Amino acid sequence: MAPGPAPIRMVDLTLALSYLELAAPKYGLGTCWAGLLQGAMLADPSLKETVGIPMDYPFHFPMMIGYAKVNYYRLPERQAPKIHWQQLK
Repeated sequence: MAPGPAPIRMVDLTLALSYLELAAPKYGLGTCWAGLLQGAMLADPSLKETVGIPMDYPFHFPMMIGYAKVNYYRLPERQAPKIHWQQLK
C-alpha cells in the first residue's frame, strides 16, 4: 500500500502495474488487467476473501500474471504497410 492521499496512491499504483506489465515478458510472464474481477469484487465484497485480500485492505486494478500454456516464437508474417504522405497547404 502506498502512503499519502488516495489520488496519489492511485497514480503510483497505476504506474507500478504498467511497468510490471512491460517488464513481465522479459521473465517469460504474461499479464492481463482483470477489470471484470474488479467489478465483481465491488458488487460482492466477500469475493475479496476468496482471492486472498483481507477485508480491511483496499483493492484497485487487479492484474493476473503468470506463465502461458502456449509459447509463440514469432509473430505472423505481415505485409509492409502502404503509407502515402501528403503535404497540407
